[in-house]
Amino acid sequence: MNRWSVVILFLAGQCMAAVGQSLCIDDLAALYQKNSPEAVADYLQKRGWEPNASTVRPELMELSWQRNNVEDILIRQDSTGMRTISYRLKQEAEVEGYRRNVKNFKKFDPMVSNSANVELYRKRNALQQLTMNRTRGILTVLYAERDDVSYWTRLAEEMSKVNIYTVGAYLPGEGGVVIGKSPDGGEVYIVAMEDLKRGNGCSWSSHSDEVRGCFLSQKWNEAHTDYSGARNSAAVCQFVDGKNERQERAVQLARSYRGAGKDDWYIPSIAQLKMIADSKVDIDAALRANGGVSIAKMWYWSSSQYSGKMVWAMNFKDLLIGQSAKDGHDRARAVRTVKLK
Repeated sequence: MNRWSVVILFLAGQCMAAVGQSLCIDDLAALYQKNSPEAVADYLQKRGWEPNASTVRPELMELSWQRNNVEDILIRQDSTGMRTISYRLKQEAEVEGYRRNVKNFKKFDPMVSNSANVELYRKRNALQQLTMNRTRGILTVLYAERDDVSYWTRLAEEMSKVNIYTVGAYLPGEGGVVIGKSPDGGEVYIVAMEDLKRGNGCSWSSHSDEVRGCFLSQKWNEAHTDYSGARNSAAVCQFVDGKNERQERAVQLARSYRGAGKDDWYIPSIAQLKMIADSKVDIDAALRANGGVSIAKMWYWSSSQYSGKMVWAMNFKDLLIGQSAKDGHDRARAVRTVKLK
């Protein structure tokens, strides 16, 4: 094994692949051994994956790939050599399929976990963490050049602690339910408990001008990386304020929203809306259990522009991503960002 460590993370997201077609621990271990973006790309291409985006820097390797437009994998490496692979799947059955494959746990020994929902397995210098949460499963495999038992025992204790920022967690002091973390892991996104008032049929804008400072792209491989809902919304607010429009637009309704007394709500970007779609069952369950309202099976606005006339939007009936005319009438649900300490 080389000097790098690697964390491999499976998230149950949008994947329609059947059990057995997804990557296994041997595939992920093989990816770990690839020492360049080119080697990783070659490995994934031979298995039917297509690139979303690729950025290479001296101190960082970052690769984003998809398969059949429903499976996603993200590979990152920081300046210390720590490499992270995030792999999205859809159904609990697929995670269970991985779990039932004895080859994935060959020679792995179970470890003590502090949570009933977390299972831990160790094999010398590798650790697997499996977390089940209603319809979502998360599997983490950690490689490190450490053989001493005390190191892995301390690590297991930390990994099995309950995380209050898991997707679907209700945080009353923050005004809503967790939908996910920012790509760098430093922030968590909270969705409001209800649609915006008068936001069940509001417009984005009555003008077809491109809004400067707001994300703009007609390419999905770019749009799916836009998590800048707060910045987008601020730019759109400035735009519609300057137009003196007769009716309040979606971004203005979000700006006026005061869930939990907070004043920093905004219209989510398309990537943030996709987070909600990826875990809609868990998020809806948490909303209803705590007095909120489920996400309707309707079209919702994002704050990400598709063009001067169109905006990226999400249809929560079929979990489809498309576009809506800015002067249309979609629903609006606010989101806010919480920085993690």
